[in-house]
Amino acid sequence: MYCTTRAAAPAPLRFIDEVEEMTQAIISLASFQAREGAGVELGLRLLELLRQARLDPACSDCELLRSGSDLWLLRGRWASPQALEAHLCRPHMQLLGRLVEGGLIRSMELGVEED
Repeated sequence: MYCTTRAAAPAPLRFIDEVEEMTQAIISLASFQAREGAGVELGLRLLELLRQARLDPACSDCELLRSGSDLWLLRGRWASPQALEAHLCRPHMQLLGRLVEGGLIRSMELGVEED
C-alpha cells in the first residue's frame, strides 16, 4: 500500500518580524501632576523610581523633567516592550500606587511609543 500526503502550503515566514517586534526598543512616557504645592515632594519620590529604572539593564536611558511647579515627566528608553512590562511588575513600582492613594499625585498619564 502506498500512502501519499500533500504538504500544506507553507505558512508565511513571521519569525524575523516577531524577533524584530520582541527586540524593538520603545520609549515610555509618564506625566505626573502633583497636588497643588506638592511638586517638590513628588519630584523627590519620582527620583527613586528614576534610580531604579537606571539600574535595570533593559533601560538604556531615563530622565525626569519638571514642567512648571507641579508637573513632572518621566521618560525612559527600553530594549523591548517585554522589558518595560517586566520592569513595571517589579516591587518598587508599587510606589506609584501609594502616591496616588496618598493624594500626592492628582493625575497621571502613561504611554509608550516606538523608538
